Amino acid sequence: NVPILKSEADETEEDPFRFSLGIAPRMYSPYYDADDIDYFLRIALPHYPDAPSIYGTPDLYIDSLRVEPAEAEDISAIARAELEADMPTIFARTMARALVKYQLTRAAKHRWGWGLGRLVNFATAATEQADLRGWLSLPRAIYVATIYAKPGLHTLAVSPPRGRPETGRADFQEIQIDAQSGATSFARFRQY
Repeated sequence: NVPILKSEADETEEDPFRFSLGIAPRMYSPYYDADDIDYFLRIALPHYPDAPSIYGTPDLYIDSLRVEPAEAEDISAIARAELEADMPTIFARTMARALVKYQLTRAAKHRWGWGLGRLVNFATAATEQADLRGWLSLPRAIYVATIYAKPGLHTLAVSPPRGRPETGRADFQEIQIDAQSGATSFARFRQY
């Protein structure tokens, strides 16, 4: 919640984006006299949690021999850093959108009365949610393993640590690799 003071209520109509940049720091210091506040803007911002994988390092097997893959990239750390770097712009856009909703509430209140103004205020607050579409489909991490194999057909398998190939669990994945002498083969697995 970010307060709009009574003394600046009319300024929101001139340039919502510029006004939102000016009041953005209020998010961090919410101490204002209640008599000075005209409206609380409700905004929702995306958050990328720092959560470890529920599986840990995936288990990789070639012909039932376990191979330890190495973490090549921590995508969740990159995503958190990118989100943090983009947060001022995301916050300003979110504030500008919230100010437009505030103006709709004020217009409804002035035109149709306090009751409809409150109804519009409730509707705009209820529809406020963070945009998470770009973050939810990212993998947590990328693991890489280099395996030197003799020429011939090999079974390559991957499973979370709690789902070993010998248990026959549904989360176990395997493919056949036909290794050629002097050739490089690539295999890719995704775990959700």
